Amino acid sequence: MENMIQIKIENFEGPLDLLLHLIEKKKMDINSINVSQIIDDYLNYIHAQKELNLKIKVEFLIMATDLIEIKAYSILNRDKKFEKIENLEKKIIEYQLFKEIS
Repeated sequence: MENMIQIKIENFEGPLDLLLHLIEKKKMDINSINVSQIIDDYLNYIHAQKELNLKIKVEFLIMATDLIEIKAYSILNRDKKFEKIENLEKKIIEYQLFKEIS
């Protein structure tokens, strides 16, 4: 049997999918994301899922932690904030390309 990579992408299959959805919903450019707004939307989504007593995948909580870290760096260390945002933007762009290809 051939080794094939199977890709299953449905609504919010992972945290990057949710982030991409929120960015597209707000019609933002991935290279100039309003991080504060996306963080708030992301955390609201996570909170709503908890309210519905749905299990939240660990990956979503890890991404929430990364987003909160970016928000904290916006107050404490601007250089680190921009580095984190740049890394997040790269991940989202790569994910978007991967999603389009599949």
